[in-house]
Amino acid sequence: MIYHKNLTRKDLLKYGWKKLLMMAASEFSRATSLSKNGGGKELRSCLMRAKELFSVLETDPSIPTDHGLQLQKLARKMIDPFKADPKSLYNKSMRLSSV
Repeated sequence: MIYHKNLTRKDLLKYGWKKLLMMAASEFSRATSLSKNGGGKELRSCLMRAKELFSVLETDPSIPTDHGLQLQKLARKMIDPFKADPKSLYNKSMRLSSV
């Protein structure tokens, strides 16, 4: 793990997919706040941490298929962190994690 140095993929999977999604949503929330204040290096770091969490979610077999498809759409929007809309990603992530 590059952005979660103290955790392994196995450690993160123990949290369960909903908690991981909420962790990613938290990063999107931070990114939204930072983008309103100019962003900078911290903004990119938030989006990269969220992207890393999504890479772990991709390998989680416990995610229901319909949610997995929605997560794939979110992950595609994160391919370029500078074009991602953190607020929209936050809202969609929170909605998925609450189902």
